[in-house]
Amino acid sequence: MADVNNMFDDLDKQKNETSFYVPSSEDKKETKGGFTPMVEGDYFGHIIKVESKIIDVKRTGNFRARLYKYQVEVADENKSNTYTFKDINGEDKETDGSAYKGKVFRGDLWRFLDPQKDDSFDSNPDGNKKYLYFCEAIGLKCKKEKRKINGEDVEVLSLPSITEDDILGKPVVAVVKKGRPFTNKEGKTRTYYDCKWIKKWESGKAKEVGNEIPF
Repeated sequence: MADVNNMFDDLDKQKNETSFYVPSSEDKKETKGGFTPMVEGDYFGHIIKVESKIIDVKRTGNFRARLYKYQVEVADENKSNTYTFKDINGEDKETDGSAYKGKVFRGDLWRFLDPQKDDSFDSNPDGNKKYLYFCEAIGLKCKKEKRKINGEDVEVLSLPSITEDDILGKPVVAVVKKGRPFTNKEGKTRTYYDCKWIKKWESGKAKEVGNEIPF
């Protein structure tokens, strides 16, 4: 289980954090009253909120990572998409994507940090593939560098530190899937639909988002 720091970090503290990725490593609901059930699929939207904190990851190794929790709000342009859901009789029904406008999906993103002098945690560049794809989806470039790994010169991609301006309001395609089922206080099993990762929205336009984000 991860040990979580209680305080959110300032952006200035992130400037000295480094990490990299090695490219070569590799509940059904009824439809009534105009309600349209959620379905898995791709949704056009904008990132409207993000927060982050440092976590020591002990469950899968001796790592340290910055965990980002972000939210994507479905945009008006999503009306161009078509989705298929099951109605109360179990029959397939189609709806256009406008039924989901304003819906918010939550997602997590891990950035495993590279240990610096006097750090006792290990490097985990293989864990940064999703972070790399996230950066590319919001238009951030990752520079190629040479690193000495196990005595050999290896070409790596240096992963940038994400800032508030890099994320908020950015147009993305949220890839939405069912999350892990959980049991609520009433003893009923529920499942949320989460943003598992994002892709680039080629024709998407950024939008203004309020500046209320803790980092």
